[in-house]
Amino acid sequence: MKHNAFLLFYDDNCPLCVWYTNLFVKYDLLAPENRIPFSTADEQTLSRIDLIRATNEIPLLDLANNKTYYGVDALLTILKQRFPSLSFVERSKPLSWFFRKLYALISYNRKVVVAKKCGDGQYDCSPSFNIRYRMLFIFTILACCIGCIPIIHQSLLLKLPGIELSVSALMAGLFIPILLTYGISFALPARQRFDWIGQHAMLGLLSILSLVPSLLIATFLSTEPWLLFISMACAAMFVSKEYIRRISFVLAFKRFPVLIAFNIGGALFFLAYLFLNTAL
Repeated sequence: MKHNAFLLFYDDNCPLCVWYTNLFVKYDLLAPENRIPFSTADEQTLSRIDLIRATNEIPLLDLANNKTYYGVDALLTILKQRFPSLSFVERSKPLSWFFRKLYALISYNRKVVVAKKCGDGQYDCSPSFNIRYRMLFIFTILACCIGCIPIIHQSLLLKLPGIELSVSALMAGLFIPILLTYGISFALPARQRFDWIGQHAMLGLLSILSLVPSLLIATFLSTEPWLLFISMACAAMFVSKEYIRRISFVLAFKRFPVLIAFNIGGALFFLAYLFLNTAL
């Protein structure tokens, strides 16, 4: 396929950005040399784009027309090389509005999702902080997690020996550590506070996802308690590792020992609540 004279700049410290821009190269929508990571881009090249806007919307430089496309427009410009019919997305106001809002939701929160800082290049491509999209991101994840709790309760927890908690009792046990986590965040500056809450929302989502193997085992393979406990222990180790990585992304453990202590205390409270109710 003949490529147009494009330069696509991407955040090479964002796995999502690396993945989808690599697909453009893989499927011959973009030449490999025209895919440029921000960490290695030189100052002269970067001077040709709006650096402030580029933190939130991926920039595509059209060398032939000396024009720069950003965000959804950049992605559509690349995709329309092979799929010209995608022009209808631009023409349809509802579709255009939806995809731009969806793109903004992902872009403004991408560092919360990946929990990885930008590299040591000349340009810090971390997105701007937008409280509306951060709150929407947090509430969306919380809604997904709450919606999954009845499934986990019915399909997994009730298959463990001694577990007889109702869904409402399980949610009540989760409420205190969640309230504690969000309450202590007010000890942090505003921007850091929402990073802290965002990372805990992501940890909740990862906890749900890490239990998928256990759910599959309990549903299709075996309800042997030892097998379920092993799979759940593996999930717990994964989430613990992610907790350390993600909280380290937000703050230094040594600077905020009280916050970490409350955080861990909340998790221990829930485990104690679960086992005490199991014993009863």
